[in-house]
Amino acid sequence: MEKRADNLQMAGGMSNENLAALVRRMHERHAAEGTTEGPNLQVMAKTLEIHAPHRIVALLARLVQIDADALGRARAEPLRGELAARLGERLRWLQDLVDGGAPKSNAQAAMPAEAHDVLVPLELACAIAYFQLTPPRKRMESPSEVLDVLPMVAIALSAVAPLLRADGEGVGKLPPQEVQAQLFDKARSNGTQALERLRIRRSDLDAAIVVLREARMSFGGGV
Repeated sequence: MEKRADNLQMAGGMSNENLAALVRRMHERHAAEGTTEGPNLQVMAKTLEIHAPHRIVALLARLVQIDADALGRARAEPLRGELAARLGERLRWLQDLVDGGAPKSNAQAAMPAEAHDVLVPLELACAIAYFQLTPPRKRMESPSEVLDVLPMVAIALSAVAPLLRADGEGVGKLPPQEVQAQLFDKARSNGTQALERLRIRRSDLDAAIVVLREARMSFGGGV
């Protein structure tokens, strides 16, 4: 029997308790960055990717590896601070997903039910949308392959929901004329870099997924 499209479960070989402990150690490693450099965090993130209980955990683990590698090589302090903040954000999402030693089968369950105005990183929002909208038989299995399609998912979301730009000056709506520059052009060459600093409200993400699912079904996409 085919699994539901929002079921992200994978065959992980790590117990819930060990999974939660690994994510805690990753948090501790990141907090101790001044004395412990990136490679050790990369090893733990790779272990998490291999044993991830579902695909969004595996995807976030791959992103942690990428950021930890970049942080280990960065020398300029402003860049290091930006990379460290982004890495910390992804680790917090991992912690939410495995909180209490019970990994959630739906990444949206990691977001507080009442927090409809919470700003979701667009990168993560695209991953949530991808796994909810793509039938299991059509999903890409490799986190690297999923990363490659996230900018395209962002473009689809931008057509039905407002995107927000988060920077040092606060949060503002991304004007339509900037969607081309921020998503269409950069997606061709920079991959997920096009998604940095962009956010979407949780309520808008929920509504966008409904609209895109209905549109896909209208064109014979099925469920």
